[in-house]
Amino acid sequence: MSGEEYVQAAAMMKRRIAAPVAEVASGRLTEEAAHDKLAAINREGEGLHAVAAAELVVLEAVLREQRARIEELEQRLGG
Repeated sequence: MSGEEYVQAAAMMKRRIAAPVAEVASGRLTEEAAHDKLAAINREGEGLHAVAAAELVVLEAVLREQRARIEELEQRLGG
């Protein structure tokens, strides 16, 4: 996912969290039912977090590799 996609996903999660909270406040939803909805949203958020963490690990590995290449080139050039 791109950075923008993560921002959009976070905004969507905020809206989805606000909905059951508002429904409880208005009396249209019980706290128990809201809890179930929020727990499902939380699980989705945990999944999104896992994807982001995995992508970060990959990016860190690529960064380390690039730094090693830069160092190697600098040594070859006498820098």
